[in-house]
Amino acid sequence: MEKKKERNSNLELLRIVSMILIIMHHYVVHGQFEWEMTTVNKIMLDILSLGGKLGVNCFVLITGYFMVQSKMNIKKLIKIMLEIVFYSTSIYIIFTCFNIIPFTFRGIINSIFAITQNAYWFGTTYVILYVLIPFINQSISSFNEKQHRYLCFTLVAIFSIIPTITTRNFEFSHVIWFVTLYYIAGYIRKYPNKYTETMVKNVKYSGMIILFMIITTIGFNLLTAVNPDAKYYITYFGIVNSLPLLILSITLFIVFKNMKLKQSKVKCLI
Repeated sequence: MEKKKERNSNLELLRIVSMILIIMHHYVVHGQFEWEMTTVNKIMLDILSLGGKLGVNCFVLITGYFMVQSKMNIKKLIKIMLEIVFYSTSIYIIFTCFNIIPFTFRGIINSIFAITQNAYWFGTTYVILYVLIPFINQSISSFNEKQHRYLCFTLVAIFSIIPTITTRNFEFSHVIWFVTLYYIAGYIRKYPNKYTETMVKNVKYSGMIILFMIITTIGFNLLTAVNPDAKYYITYFGIVNSLPLLILSITLFIVFKNMKLKQSKVKCLI
């Protein structure tokens, strides 16, 4: 009899934390708050919004960490696609029934074909990443450690370091970013070292980055009193590919990966 595979409770916990961060981000961004000046409430909401893309990055890192040593499952891919269509269509119908949005032919078509219409960017991007997994894994299997590390550094330099410093995103796309995160997670899984297997240092690094992001958010808020253009940079480091957020995503992932938790009997559905 085949032994049942145990679930990784610590990374399931990270999934839950990531979902909470994403919900808080959506609450702030889509909550239609209007502020004419900097207030404590506004600053708090700006800080809460920073976690949205952190949650996204963590989700992709978890996928890369597990899938780099697995095979793409067609049934799982179909299940993911059907779930996206189901929730997209259901939400659209509910919203039209309660007159929250008007019913249109284009609207129902977009909800049914949510993936190809990019109705929900994460869903579309994740499906594309999942389809690419066999090819990404094949490339990773052909690398030695030095080549894999060099590729990760090159991708991070092009799509994170330079854009963060220059505010220019080149030809950035979420697909490219998800692939970058996948390669990083794959490296962490294949080549464990003193940085990826320790928890205390990564807790410190995570704390330092969180403090930095909070301070810059407060600082840019206060700076708007002198220079109104500063408002465009209030949540600058909360962008999905910003260097501070990338470092925080990796260190937080490593923190949860190295937690010593008992196996949970409750399956995470997220």
